[in-house]
Amino acid sequence: MINLNEHAKKAQEIAFNRWYKKDVEYNTPAILKHCAGEVCEAVEAYNKYLYENSKSHRNELAAELADIITCALIAAANEDIDIEKALQDCQQKNEARAMEGSK
Repeated sequence: MINLNEHAKKAQEIAFNRWYKKDVEYNTPAILKHCAGEVCEAVEAYNKYLYENSKSHRNELAAELADIITCALIAAANEDIDIEKALQDCQQKNEARAMEGSK
């Protein structure tokens, strides 16, 4: 199984090196803004996949979803958040809500 915290640290290192070389501001708000753009790209890819139903569009959607996850992992690493624990806590909370029938 993948260790999300290790992956987050590696993604953070790669992002820092890429952004630093381009002289782009590198911080958590910048990463989250970048992530918002990735979400928009995922919506576009999904629409192409939905209406054109081609393997290339499915692959594009998969890549955009991976970009979104990577952005979230980088933000977690920047803020020293144990993303595995946060994800487990979130899933438990959502499971309890599903059992209750609430939001």
